[in-house]
Amino acid sequence: AAVSALAAHAGAWAVRVHEVRATADAVRVARAVEGAA
Repeated sequence: AAVSALAAHAGAWAVRVHEVRATADAVRVARAVEGAA
């Protein structure tokens, strides 16, 4: 999930994952942290 969050941060249009919920949570957390900084 962390690598997918990094890929989203880098501008990836899509990533293929097995754990969709966990990946979506990781991306949301990364965006929240980025927005708070």
